[in-house]
Amino acid sequence: QYNPARLVELQKTAAANVEQALVREEEEFKKQEEEFKKQAFLMGTFHVGRSLYELKLAMSWHEPMRFNKEKIYLRSKQRGDSLMKGSPAPGLIGFALEYYKLAGDQGWIKQAKDVANKLGDDAAKNGEIEQARGYFRIAGNDPRARELGDLMAERNKALKEKWQKETEKREKETHKDKQQQEQFKNEQNKLEKELGL
Repeated sequence: QYNPARLVELQKTAAANVEQALVREEEEFKKQEEEFKKQAFLMGTFHVGRSLYELKLAMSWHEPMRFNKEKIYLRSKQRGDSLMKGSPAPGLIGFALEYYKLAGDQGWIKQAKDVANKLGDDAAKNGEIEQARGYFRIAGNDPRARELGDLMAERNKALKEKWQKETEKREKETHKDKQQQEQFKNEQNKLEKELGL
């Protein structure tokens, strides 16, 4: 049977859990920002993953109680925007997309994918094929990622063939050198015999 007092109690518990999750999320994202400042070239994403988890947890407490989700949407969008600054690595764009999806913002999702495609094109032009593939996969541009994968396979095959030819050439030169050394040694021995040494 319906108990209004119990509903109020559940709403208070849910609201408290939402706030706790948001506090933990804030701490995790701050830790990640500190990591970025310390070692921008490494950019581990452990804290980003934890931040995203806490926002999803807060959302899961919101949904059954039909609370206003605007606070979570706004924070999710801010997190995505923060990760999209500059020329982010493919993994960071992937997390930004997850934040934007949580916020339900299709425009920002499309924009992040467009940035990933552009960065993928730039990386491909610079010969950074694996990084370009990462960007295209994040953008959902699987045909372009496969195309670059095929290109990479062709390059690897060509490099392997070149290496094999160079190895064969070196082996022939080494063999030729050994023959010349033997011939020299034979001639030296012959000369020594003639001279009586």
